[in-house]
Amino acid sequence: MRKYRRMIAGILLGALFLAACQGAVAPTTEAGGTGGDTAGNEATAEPAATTEPEMTGEAMGGDAMGDMMSAISGSIVLDPVAAVDEESAKVNAHVYETLPALATVTISDDGLDYIFTLRSGVTFHDGTPLNADAVVANVDRWLNPDSPLRGSDDYSAWADAFGGFLGETKDDGSPKSVVDGAQKVDEMTVLLHLNTPDADTMSKLEGVPFSIVSPTVLASAGDDFGTSAETSSGTGAYMVGQWTADNLVLDPFPGYWGEVPSTGVVFPLN
Repeated sequence: MRKYRRMIAGILLGALFLAACQGAVAPTTEAGGTGGDTAGNEATAEPAATTEPEMTGEAMGGDAMGDMMSAISGSIVLDPVAAVDEESAKVNAHVYETLPALATVTISDDGLDYIFTLRSGVTFHDGTPLNADAVVANVDRWLNPDSPLRGSDDYSAWADAFGGFLGETKDDGSPKSVVDGAQKVDEMTVLLHLNTPDADTMSKLEGVPFSIVSPTVLASAGDDFGTSAETSSGTGAYMVGQWTADNLVLDPFPGYWGEVPSTGVVFPLN
């Protein structure tokens, strides 16, 4: 009988031990992951979700939601050809566009004539239409020291890319500038004529310094062009919404010819 009772007790203890093993759970991490998988490999804990406070253009005083960017210098200039520093170029690329983005081009067999057919329906942020007159005014500003839109900048970006300015000659009497000039063919067509062929002309014109700016705002702002929200106007997807000592807020341009961004951009200034 005692032997039988000891047998029963052993069976019960075994059953209790088995049940305890089956009911045990793997240890959990702080983030809710398990301490290991069934193969004995160490599992990676998933970090707990965090919510960053959202910074928007509206919160900063702009008209649209804004994605916070890294801080940039408060001395940036939003005149593309005059702004040769990297931080200014980064912002200018949001506000302005270059001729190759705004037109299709046909190049003559001798490589001297570039005929640009402009996109229709494109306007600058101030409402000025993009047309041949606007493009010719921009090219003349870069090339011609006597342009009424020239201002006081030295246009070193142009000289570095295209060799020189209108009227300057080399020792042999040939023009320093690769570009001879631009002329209006019709309302939406521009002819850019070169003095000598340059296979890199299109890639050079894609550079941020040679973005097309509003000739209307340029004429009214003079040397102040690109120094405030009111004096900055391009055809880009973003327009300057607010420019203070602390922040530069770029709002989506509702009249953009392409896809209008869903949010704006905020650049803290330091």
